[in-house]
Amino acid sequence: MSEFVVSGETMETLRSIGIEITGALGKNNRVIVDDANAHKDIIKLSFNGYSDNCILLGSSVKLWCRASFMGDGNKLVIARSSQALNMECNFYGNSSVLSIKSNVSANHVAFTVFGPSGMVTVGEECMFSWGVGIHTHDFHAIIDFSGSTPMQINKPQNIVIDPYVWLAQDVLIMKGVTIGRGAIIGARSVVTTNIPAFSLAVGTPAIPVRHNVTWSRAWCPTEAQMRESVNERIAYKPT
Repeated sequence: MSEFVVSGETMETLRSIGIEITGALGKNNRVIVDDANAHKDIIKLSFNGYSDNCILLGSSVKLWCRASFMGDGNKLVIARSSQALNMECNFYGNSSVLSIKSNVSANHVAFTVFGPSGMVTVGEECMFSWGVGIHTHDFHAIIDFSGSTPMQINKPQNIVIDPYVWLAQDVLIMKGVTIGRGAIIGARSVVTTNIPAFSLAVGTPAIPVRHNVTWSRAWCPTEAQMRESVNERIAYKPT
C-alpha cells in the first residue's frame, strides 16, 4: 500500500497515478492506494477546504471516480475489482463512510452520504447500470409543524446493499433501505423499503413481484452457468 497526505508536494505524484485534486486542499486528507504504480484510473477528488478525510483504493481494472467532501473525517473505501466501476460520490457533514466491496461494477452510479456518521455499504459482486442514484437523505428537510414543536421527519438514514445485487437503469435507492443478497431491482424503480434476498422488485415504490430468483452477468447463460450463479449466491458467507 502507498499512502499520500494531500499537499502541494504530493499533487504531482498523485496526478501521475491518475488522481487529480481540485479546489482547496484542507488538512490531513489522505489517499491510500493498493499499488501506486499499477493504477491506471481517472479519479478526481475535491476536499473543498475540509480536513481529515480518507480515500482507500484497491487495485482495479478501471475506476472512474469523482468524489467531493463537504465535511471532515469522512472515508471512501473502494475494494479491489476485476470489473469497471464508474461512480461519483458526495459527502455532506462529518464522519461518514461509503464502503464498496470487491468486484462491484457500474456503468454510472451516484452516491450521496449525509453525516454525521452516515453509512452506505455495497456488498461484493454487485452490478449497477446507468443512472443509478443511492442517497441517504432527501437533500432538503421536511418539517412537520402539526404539534407544538416543529420536527424534521426525514433525517438521514443508512443504506445497505448486500452482495450480488443488480440495480437496473435509473434505479433510485432512498434512505434507510436494505436490499437483500442476490436481489434484482427493475429499471426506473424507486426503492423506499427493504427488499428481501433473491427477489425481483419493480415500481414506484418498488415491491417484490417474484421470489427465488437471481441473475447472471452472462446475456444468455447455459444451464451450467445458471447453476453456478445460484449456488455461488446461496453458499456466500461474508468475509
